[in-house]
Amino acid sequence: MFADTILGMGRTSIFESAIDDEIASISIDTVDECAGDPFEFLTAAYYESDMNMLKINQAIMVCEYAYLKENGSEMVYESNVVTSMFHNIGEGIKKAWRKICEFFKSIFSWLENAIRSDKKFVEKYEKKIKDIKGTVDIGKFKGYSYNKTTKLSGDKTTIADNAKAMFKEIQTAASDAKGLKADGSSITADTKTEDFLDGLRGKLVDESKCEKSDFAKKVSELFRGEEVTTTKYSSTELTSMLEVVKTAKKTKADLKAVYTETKGTVDTLLKTVKALENKSAVDEDKKRKESDSAKAYHVAGTIINSCTNMLTMINNKAGKALTAHNRQCKAVITKAVNKYNADKKDDDDSSSSSSTTSSASSNTDNSEPKIESAYFVGQVFESFLG
Repeated sequence: MFADTILGMGRTSIFESAIDDEIASISIDTVDECAGDPFEFLTAAYYESDMNMLKINQAIMVCEYAYLKENGSEMVYESNVVTSMFHNIGEGIKKAWRKICEFFKSIFSWLENAIRSDKKFVEKYEKKIKDIKGTVDIGKFKGYSYNKTTKLSGDKTTIADNAKAMFKEIQTAASDAKGLKADGSSITADTKTEDFLDGLRGKLVDESKCEKSDFAKKVSELFRGEEVTTTKYSSTELTSMLEVVKTAKKTKADLKAVYTETKGTVDTLLKTVKALENKSAVDEDKKRKESDSAKAYHVAGTIINSCTNMLTMINNKAGKALTAHNRQCKAVITKAVNKYNADKKDDDDSSSSSSTTSSASSNTDNSEPKIESAYFVGQVFESFLG
């Protein structure tokens, strides 16, 4: 009937080709790096997932209108309309997961390249940092703590901790959808979808509610944490920052933790969709679904698809924050060492003011490597914050 042509049941579908591989077979080892800027790439994936649900809703609306026009009454859903909806949501989840894997592969590749390219930087600055006595006042510098305490994460405050807490909340929402029952669960035909989703997004960003249009900004702000106003740094603090740039061990560990938790959440979402798809199917002799039941399934499908969107955006902003933190460390080191060299030069000039010009020239140390521009590093850092 109508669902055959519109929802792809046995004929040409309006949806793109399905990804055949299951979640377990899709990983950063089986995909290529994403094309172009990874953050823009994953933002596009977010909107693509959103468009997937819009296509489903449009298809159902066409079904409803055609049925109403033909029969003069509200549509009584055939079972394949509901099962097809969940099938296409499931395909969207797998497609989103593949794109997330491509995103992470690009980020890990960027990080390895950054470590290699920063090797000379580390060699330049390591000795200079050890020479610093006391603290260096770098003056005005805009940065972020990249730590945040939230209701979900409790006393765990890192970017990875907050991301993992968000994913667990998304899994809980999926479980609510999976528990769809006629005897009354948290998700029914009467559930106000947008209110439910605003509340869920609010929990994720540590607020009472959050509208869809504000979600990306709120997630970004949460991962950045508070604005840093510290201007004085000790040699010990700078050494810790240099370690972040030198090996990126913590950055890689946090990225891996976010990636692993994402995979578990995607798996939960897909299993939920499959369970609902099976649950919505009826025996061959029961061709139609009651309107309220179909609406409840539609609410559940909308929530699960929205959870996929949220998951995608959280990964985008977590990856951006982790890489930005890495570059922030480099920017602080650059500015601190430049300031230290400038102060040291002023002291040297002052102490040698009584010497002759020729004597001062003969004692000049020409072995000092050219220090990387703090402005340049700051610009790179700011590009991650944009």
